[in-house]
Amino acid sequence: MLTLDAIMHRYGRREVLHGVSLSAGTGIYGLLGNNGAGKSTLIKIAATVLPLARGSATFAGLRRSRDDAAIRALLGYLPQEYGLPLHLTCLEYLGYVAAMKGLDPREPSASPEQALERFGLEDAAGRRIAALSGGMRQRLGLAQAFLGAPRLLILDEPTAGLDPQERVRLRGIIRECAETATVLLSTHIVSDIEHAATCVGIMEGGRLAAEGTPDELVAATRGSVYEVSFDAAEWERLSPDWMRRGRDVAHWPGVVSGVSAEEGGAPRVRVRVVSLARPEGAAQAAEPTLEDAYLLATSRSLAAERPA
Repeated sequence: MLTLDAIMHRYGRREVLHGVSLSAGTGIYGLLGNNGAGKSTLIKIAATVLPLARGSATFAGLRRSRDDAAIRALLGYLPQEYGLPLHLTCLEYLGYVAAMKGLDPREPSASPEQALERFGLEDAAGRRIAALSGGMRQRLGLAQAFLGAPRLLILDEPTAGLDPQERVRLRGIIRECAETATVLLSTHIVSDIEHAATCVGIMEGGRLAAEGTPDELVAATRGSVYEVSFDAAEWERLSPDWMRRGRDVAHWPGVVSGVSAEEGGAPRVRVRVVSLARPEGAAQAAEPTLEDAYLLATSRSLAAERPA
């Protein structure tokens, strides 16, 4: 069990985490949030990269900051931004990582060759990292994180730079790993976690704005999602203002979560809106999705509509 309790952190005078608490057991804990929400800072504290200033963090009975070295021995970590030794080949780099982790390369889970094959890089084993594309470098970063079958796997924006086929492959690998490990996965892309996460935490402004299983978060959003049909020309006139300000178009509180064309007859579009109040006009209630729940928790324009 990974437990973060009342985590606070500041950069200089700017406080970026305001008492964040969460617990994650075996399975996938998906951490959703917009850029600047505090996800990466929280991830770095859990991964022993940043010092723990206030609050407490434990994993498998080990406590930050007392047991940081022991936590790292159980950890696989992919940061959002990281440097790679460009002069090494892929195989040399993974061999170096395995040695730094104290892994036995004869063990299948610690084998650099098997790690490369797992992420579709077997043909690049002898290529220098400098010659790899961005997507291949991301897969190499993932390969090092998974070396040695870590009991705690922390991934920050792991699908960045991956094409759709690679993303699907990665999700399968993460689900397999999560059968025996705790996975903390930070992303702003809902589809990365919506079908696999055991629990989802949604961060906004350095706080945990919502938490629950995907089904629980969707259920809590029911009654706050609507669809409205617009004449295409009317929507073209309204949409720039709505997209810029996010609310108050035609006296509608809310944010747009999708626009799709309607078939047949005169050109029309169907606009999907997340709103705490029923929009004026012929708005129809719609079944929510996890992305709608994400928008409801993180939209500042919706927060302004909530009763005090």
